[in-house]
Amino acid sequence: MTSIAPITAELKPTKAKPKDQSVYIRAKHCEAKVQQRVKFYDTECTGFYVSVTPNGAATFNFRYTDRNTKKQRTVWLGVYEATDFPVEAARSEAYLLKARVGRGENVAQAARLEKKTVVKQSKTIDD
Repeated sequence: MTSIAPITAELKPTKAKPKDQSVYIRAKHCEAKVQQRVKFYDTECTGFYVSVTPNGAATFNFRYTDRNTKKQRTVWLGVYEATDFPVEAARSEAYLLKARVGRGENVAQAARLEKKTVVKQSKTIDD
């Protein structure tokens, strides 16, 4: 019978990315101090999450799977502001997008087209 020699290689500590968490998103999650970007996924509204960066920016997003292409798409909802765009407003927006996705609409494509339209309308020579 042969014996197997133990492996003595040292494991070097790595800077592991903080694990993304599933929680009921609240203002405290958006205001959390983090060392690296962390995503908090909402347990109430599937696909809705907030991404918090080390500089304190918290952005709301909605992720879904496109029925036609079977690819995951992400729609940016906005930046957290305690008074102007709180968590409840972002969650409501995510629910509206979720309903549109349920009807078969490609909301990411619609958001891109809407953004192009706004940019074209805002460009003028006099400005």
